[in-house]
Amino acid sequence: MEVRWRPGSHFGSSLRFQPPLSPGALCRLEPHILRGKQSPFRGEKHIMAQTGEKPLVTHARKERFAASYPENEPILSWLRKEAVEEVLEPELPIVDCHHHMWDHRGASSNDHPKAHDDICSTRVYKLPQILEDMNDGHNVVKTVFAECLAFFHGASVTGLPGDTMRPLGEVEYCQGVAALCDSGTYGNCRVCAGIVGTCDFHDPNVEQLLQAMVRSRNFRGTRASAWGPQLRNSVDDEVFCKGMALMEKHNLSYEWVDLRANGAQKALGFLKEIALKFPKVRIVMNHLGALIGPRLNPDAVERWKAGVADVGKYCPNVVVKCGGVQMSGNGWDYCFVKRETPIGSKELCEIMLPYYSHVIDCFGPQRCKFESNFPVDRNSCSHRVLYNMFKRIAAAKNLSAADKKAIFHDAASCEAAEGWRTRAG
Repeated sequence: MEVRWRPGSHFGSSLRFQPPLSPGALCRLEPHILRGKQSPFRGEKHIMAQTGEKPLVTHARKERFAASYPENEPILSWLRKEAVEEVLEPELPIVDCHHHMWDHRGASSNDHPKAHDDICSTRVYKLPQILEDMNDGHNVVKTVFAECLAFFHGASVTGLPGDTMRPLGEVEYCQGVAALCDSGTYGNCRVCAGIVGTCDFHDPNVEQLLQAMVRSRNFRGTRASAWGPQLRNSVDDEVFCKGMALMEKHNLSYEWVDLRANGAQKALGFLKEIALKFPKVRIVMNHLGALIGPRLNPDAVERWKAGVADVGKYCPNVVVKCGGVQMSGNGWDYCFVKRETPIGSKELCEIMLPYYSHVIDCFGPQRCKFESNFPVDRNSCSHRVLYNMFKRIAAAKNLSAADKKAIFHDAASCEAAEGWRTRAG
């Protein structure tokens, strides 16, 4: 295939290449190729925008989920069976405040862990793949990356002993992705407009790592998980307190997640202690605060509800990412994941509304923000269906236009805004 550029183009007069994606995906991800022209690919209808604008693509494609890597084909072939839905409120601006990126095709080892492979069928999720989802109809204008132990520097790359600086590689990779999107070449969805990395508070050189991460302009904070050393200790632990002091010093957010089944109330009680002890640190509770779903027994659900209400009432520095609970790890295998055809947004909303409704009631739309948790939650549904469900939830809650603006965009926009750290506080 040969693509010819107009005279004077900085790309030159012609360019030969073998596209790694299907023609439809290539056309959509490279809007400058066909600026203002009809797509030559049969079966595709495109109205191409100028560089820097969102490509307007009618979804008349024969195949929504373009083939990319063979390792991704099992999940893509399943998603292609989805009944195509119209996009609800397509003009509503969205900041997708939580997604991952990775390439798990390499060998797995302790030196290069493959987090999430047990609950996610997408083995490669990089810029072309995430743009497939972000440009699937909803008006996603920015995204925020959340750490997933991906693209760490190799041992000794930074010249420091041990593993101190290795997580810097993940942040630097995502900053490079952000730079690609900031160029306007790939439309107006600014992927990785915010970046959440990770660190170990127990490492004596942790501040050196954080200072290096802060030099990446989109870096916003760090995430600790239930399997990390931070959350196994008391809130009065000296090392943990020093780590939280660094969060405050550098105006960084602290992302909190606990994935232990049936331990929600105890975990949320600990979160409350953290928030009260460090009131100047912005704390982001991931995934509604627990492994919501069939894995929680009825007593645990009630304890989760009580814990969420307590944190929402007494901890104004805590905000909530609403999403990430459609994961197969939450116990939804036979409801969503193992269905012959993917679930639709109406049915999904009927199942999930009680959980989301409780969190929105406890925190209010101004402190809630919808998240995709892609590609992990893609095991259950497409991005179009997921955000249609979120919009159905907003309608069921009778959210006003201002409330919808907050929960879909504004509550997350601080993590995806330029100069965030200098304006914080």
